[in-house]
Amino acid sequence: MRKTTGVIAVLVMAVFCAAATYAENVTVPNTFSSGATAKASEVNADFAALVNALPGVKVVDAEGDLTGVSTSWVNLGSITISAPRAGYVIVKSNGYLPLNSGGFTMVGVSDNSAAIGTGSHCIEMYTTEMNMVLPYCVEYVFTVSAAGTATYYLVCRSTVAYTSGNISGVLIAEFIPNKY
Repeated sequence: MRKTTGVIAVLVMAVFCAAATYAENVTVPNTFSSGATAKASEVNADFAALVNALPGVKVVDAEGDLTGVSTSWVNLGSITISAPRAGYVIVKSNGYLPLNSGGFTMVGVSDNSAAIGTGSHCIEMYTTEMNMVLPYCVEYVFTVSAAGTATYYLVCRSTVAYTSGNISGVLIAEFIPNKY
């Protein structure tokens, strides 16, 4: 119980600290004066305004069937995040990837569902062992020039076609503003 209370307290402090950081950019719908009674709906509306102004973090499972993955990039998962203004989106994925024997396997994060573009990052792994599963971690920082929604992808390709296997991991996107 004590540990749960401590975790909740830390989360509440983080929200208030982050909200204070964004206070110059946030307008709350209600203002309260000393001694006045506040309605729960008004307080909740103020909290909602503060939370919606915080940078976004999205997490999705990145699990997919690798059967048929070969020399073309294949989309294994996607994540969509809304940026409230210009800044950066850090996209990362980590998990476990089975490797084909005698071939290179590449896994990466991209802003293109079928390729690794110039604004993307991938890692390349090679093995001569059969049925080898290795951990992977890949991340890239994408520039966001204006407010809007963007989708990012976990993509994979291999020099030797997969006949079976599943990738297992997570795909994470986090918005970071240009300035606080």
